[in-house]
Amino acid sequence: MKNLPLILTAVAGFCAASFAQVGPVPGCPGAFGPTKIITGKPKSDSTGTFLANTTLSKDTIYIIKGLVRVAAPAVLTVQAGTIIMGFPGPVDTSALIVNRGAKLVSQGTSVYPVVMTSCKIQGARNRGDWGGLVILGRGVNNIGTNVQLEGGYSAFHGGSDNEDNSGTYQYIRVEFAGIPFALNQELNGITLGSVGAKTIFQFVEVSNAGDDSFEWFGGAVNGRNLIAHKGIDDDFDTDNGYSGINQFGIGYRDYNVADFSGSNSFESDNNAAGTTALPKTTAIFSNFTSFGPILTATAPYNKFYKTGALIRRNSEIDIYNSLFIGFAGDTTATLGQGAECSGVYIKDASTAANAASGLIRFKKNTVTAYNANPTSPAFDNDATFNAQSWFATGAFANTYTNGAYSFISQHKAPLREAPLFALNTGAALLTGSSFTTAGMNTDLPIGYVFAATPATRGFASVAYRGASAGT
Repeated sequence: MKNLPLILTAVAGFCAASFAQVGPVPGCPGAFGPTKIITGKPKSDSTGTFLANTTLSKDTIYIIKGLVRVAAPAVLTVQAGTIIMGFPGPVDTSALIVNRGAKLVSQGTSVYPVVMTSCKIQGARNRGDWGGLVILGRGVNNIGTNVQLEGGYSAFHGGSDNEDNSGTYQYIRVEFAGIPFALNQELNGITLGSVGAKTIFQFVEVSNAGDDSFEWFGGAVNGRNLIAHKGIDDDFDTDNGYSGINQFGIGYRDYNVADFSGSNSFESDNNAAGTTALPKTTAIFSNFTSFGPILTATAPYNKFYKTGALIRRNSEIDIYNSLFIGFAGDTTATLGQGAECSGVYIKDASTAANAASGLIRFKKNTVTAYNANPTSPAFDNDATFNAQSWFATGAFANTYTNGAYSFISQHKAPLREAPLFALNTGAALLTGSSFTTAGMNTDLPIGYVFAATPATRGFASVAYRGASAGT
């Protein structure tokens, strides 16, 4: 079968003007060079699928219309500095979908990232302009081996190979993506379905997502250096038996914008029904910094903001060596809605039982908020469990304070429009992490390696708490 036809055309209408400024990208701004529109239609191999190995050039701007897929065994290579634009909906809602057995290989660098953004002109772009990046693998989940992602757009994932390889995703920024099809049925900034551990996923940013920034449905892909910037819903959402390990990440919020369903930095479910289906959601996150909506003492914020980490529905997620700043801990919240605390909310009996038995590990974390009457860093809605006592377990070495500014000010310039998250010289956060405390050396294997055997995978042992080192 022939490869996807690329239709060379002039950029018309609202797609004709400027695009995201990403540094010294060749031909930008000013002379655009050639532009290609890649059309995609659901279930249409002739117009919507890459069927052979293809390279996207940095010298061309690519506009995708509809659901454009990379089919097995094709490899889509994307050169450093390439710009891919998603055509806005509702008729031609677009997304780039990497099918099971296919690969995308990003050659992005820190100077020349690969940027996937909205086709609208600067200033007119908005969250949810297009569907974003979808990666599908043959890894294990707890709902089946041939599962369609929510939304019903023929995005099937699942299998029995957690060592599956869906390609290399590095130095990629996805902007203004994420579309809700219906209640609790969404495309995210980046959606990962059963993606395997030999996939490389690092230095990835999602900016201004219309739903979650990152959402994992099963699989075992590992990640590092992840940024979720000003999304509407959750920053890092894990479901359906996802078991990867992730280190170094930042969640950064727009205090005005939250989802009516409740916005958290982390959200984690075992599955929608909260059953004991295997494999359990056991993802591990270490060295993340989550900036909530209240970063100044008098800041207004959207009341749909909830907490730093919502763990529910039988999840067994672990979070270590991380920092949560500026989530509300709202004592006026309706009980059970997740905004009662500024740190971690353990919701429902099955999840509380997991925490009580040591299956959820929340250790060496700092929770800090602005509140004249400090509220709890942890909350639960189960009569047999006390989340505050659990959080304060001495061996966990968690800390809580209502002096958020003292932690914000340890970073160089986190409140600027172009923030600097590195820690200042002498910052207390330069120490405080642990990978060797009793019990934690088995929790957190050392030696972060991508695409290697499971026995050699682990975390980089660093001293600082949160995502950022000093400079």
